[in-house]
Amino acid sequence: MRKAVVAVIVVLAAVSLGVAAWLSGLWGGFPGGSSGAGSSGPQSCHYEARYYDREKPIIDYQFIVKPGEYVYKTFIVESDWVEPRLDITVRVYEGNDVALVLLKDGKVYWETGKVGPFYHTTLTLPGKGSYEIRIDNSYSLFTSKNVEAKIVLHYKETQVVEVCR
Repeated sequence: MRKAVVAVIVVLAAVSLGVAAWLSGLWGGFPGGSSGAGSSGPQSCHYEARYYDREKPIIDYQFIVKPGEYVYKTFIVESDWVEPRLDITVRVYEGNDVALVLLKDGKVYWETGKVGPFYHTTLTLPGKGSYEIRIDNSYSLFTSKNVEAKIVLHYKETQVVEVCR
């Protein structure tokens, strides 16, 4: 009988240690105890900013710009975006040239004058705001322009993460 009681006590002790180890893995350890296999002492945690590259297509299609008019697209740059920039590629198939204009909060921020038949540039943006990009044919009185444009907004998104070691 005594051997059976000792065997039951040993089994109960093993089960309770297994449950404690399992719970320790779920909650990262108990106060004052070990926080997992192979670790010694309490964990050290701190916060870090991580940056993730993002892109947002603004324009990616072919269109006609009539004489005396412009085609535009609006977009927003958020305050927590880092290093916003536009990658601009424009090809003019008929009519040979257009102008590009970028407005920030309703004011002209950047313009090219006439460009074509192919134009590419990367433009760094000053930060948060409401923007409008125009493909402008307002200077032409008679000629429509057949334009293909690919304009992509690139930026880094910031996320703060907790890192524990």
